Amino acid sequence: MSETFGAFVRRKRLETGVSLRAFAQKAGVSSVYQSSFEQGIRTAPNGETLKKIATLLKLNNEEEKKLYDLAVETKSVISTPYDITCYIKSNDIVKDAIRTAKDNNISEDKWREFISSIS
Repeated sequence: MSETFGAFVRRKRLETGVSLRAFAQKAGVSSVYQSSFEQGIRTAPNGETLKKIATLLKLNNEEEKKLYDLAVETKSVISTPYDITCYIKSNDIVKDAIRTAKDNNISEDKWREFISSIS
């Protein structure tokens, strides 16, 4: 089984040596809420709170992506990872590209070719 959002945050928080209460205060959430999402009882925070948690955990780029992806998995509605949402909102051409791909039913192989061409 893959790691959950809460387990990931808890593991990374413990690696930084910060208590739950101190971390929650720095993140701007209650310790009860922090504890509940670390235990998987509540969904992950949104937006700026999630970004603040990523910063406090001192995540590298790959770990930050993982945090955002795991956060989305806690939601009961279809959602987009925070970093992707911010990028799409700030780049109209990205919206156009995604709609064009959707309208043309672009295959996963075509997406992989595209990603390879820009990497």
